[in-house]
Amino acid sequence: MNEDGSDDTVSGAGAAYLFRRSGRSWVIETYLKASNPGPDDHFGVCVALSADGDTAAVGATFEDSSHSSVGNVRPNDSQTDPGAVYGFDRSR
Repeated sequence: MNEDGSDDTVSGAGAAYLFRRSGRSWVIETYLKASNPGPDDHFGVCVALSADGDTAAVGATFEDSSHSSVGNVRPNDSQTDPGAVYGFDRSR
């Protein structure tokens, strides 16, 4: 992944951009991508933020993994389009 978010080598994988207020403007603070981007996963199709904005849940409607748990698991792409939710914490 490119630090500037320009890596689009996996078609339809998706990304979520986080903005912050700077004076009267909004600027991109960072971007998020799945740890296991796959073609047409549509990561970022939905995003939810905690009240303080420090935690984000990002959906990937068409992620193909069959895992139903969180943690350090290897993606396997063994099912077609069950979807996934990825969690991000600003402090990590």
